[in-house]
Amino acid sequence: MSNSDAMNSEIRFLEEVEEKLKTRITEINASFLEGEKQIESMHDYYWENYTEMDEYGYENYDNQQALLGEVNANNERLMKKQRLKKMIDSPYFGRVDFLFEGEEESESFYIGIGNFAPKAGMTPLIYDWRAPVSGLFYDYDRGQASYEAPGGTIEGEITSKWQYKIKKGKMVYAFESDTKIDDEILKQELGSNGDVQLKNIVRTIQKEQNEIIRNVKDKVLVIQGAAGSGKTSVALHRIAYLLYHDRKNLKASDILILSPNSVFADYISHILPELGEENIQEMSFDLFAYRELKGIVSDCEDRYDYLEKLIHFPEMGIRESYLKKQSAGFVGEMEGFLAVLEDQLMDFKPVKIRTLEKTEEELIHLFYFKFQDIPILARMDAVMEYLVDEYETLYNRNLPEDEVEEIREKFNRMYVTRDIYKIYNWFLEDSGYETLAKIPYENRKLQYED
Repeated sequence: MSNSDAMNSEIRFLEEVEEKLKTRITEINASFLEGEKQIESMHDYYWENYTEMDEYGYENYDNQQALLGEVNANNERLMKKQRLKKMIDSPYFGRVDFLFEGEEESESFYIGIGNFAPKAGMTPLIYDWRAPVSGLFYDYDRGQASYEAPGGTIEGEITSKWQYKIKKGKMVYAFESDTKIDDEILKQELGSNGDVQLKNIVRTIQKEQNEIIRNVKDKVLVIQGAAGSGKTSVALHRIAYLLYHDRKNLKASDILILSPNSVFADYISHILPELGEENIQEMSFDLFAYRELKGIVSDCEDRYDYLEKLIHFPEMGIRESYLKKQSAGFVGEMEGFLAVLEDQLMDFKPVKIRTLEKTEEELIHLFYFKFQDIPILARMDAVMEYLVDEYETLYNRNLPEDEVEEIREKFNRMYVTRDIYKIYNWFLEDSGYETLAKIPYENRKLQYED
């Protein structure tokens, strides 16, 4: 096929995809309006009949659940419509032609920011960039290749790879690329305009970046690279990939992005929705720390408070104290303190759960060995739950909730204190620093440096 024939064929496919996207959006619109009518009708029925519903509330509950189900279904339709509208602008950016082992003709897989099939259950016209088959586009050049499908490893041969740029539904370019995507294309994509918001680099993810994004073996992953090398883009694409592949256990609401400041937050604000994910919670580390400390102190200084003190009271040594508390030496002192804190913090006593008795030595073993990986202030809860479970299993009966709470209190009293403000003060005192004011919770205001 000549280049002009190939381009004409590509344009025809693009037009077909866009037509089917528009048709699907029209169908979703009709379904959404029908859902709105159903919700309105259910509201009307409820308010006309709620006084006559059964006295035990079953009918009331069933009606509320049915209404909630319809509202959720309509919200899903709305989200699906928004995703498809984004796809009309740029439905796909890559294609891989794969000859399955034992077959005679290659099959084409077009890759975009989301899956699209004209009808539910039909073979997709476009595959999500995170789908297993899309790995062929990123991981291999022309030749022998494989990918992991739910049924096992699929072997075959890549006969060609294509890249596209589609903007506002129009083909800007299409070219065949047998080798991996090179840096010049990445630079062109990242530098294509002066928009301050982070560019979506799905179209130009290189093989090495793809290995980071699709890594599911390592629970902790540090991405290191020079300024402008795409670290943030890769990290955000990794989030989108993990959300797609672990939908049962991981939701967008489970993820928090810690930003250095509000400028950076704005910089990344649109990338994940563009990748087909809802907005994810993002906040500065200052705000995160404040939220974590909210039950320990009544107020915290922020960076602006710190800068204001620095300007107005330069003679007070505020900057020196701040820098000292951010130093490696200070962290080292704190780690030394934490190493001996367990002994200082605990006051073990024998405990009894009805007829189940545990000695001080048994509690020490559980606390220091069995549950040593649990944070220290949550560890006694783990010990308590373990022993309650032991009692309930041994005697084949469940303890009432109020009794479990009493037992929990008994175990928590084995801490000398659980007040982090006091514990931090122990550290400051032991290390020769000026301590915080020993005042009631409602009067505590934590300095920014702390």
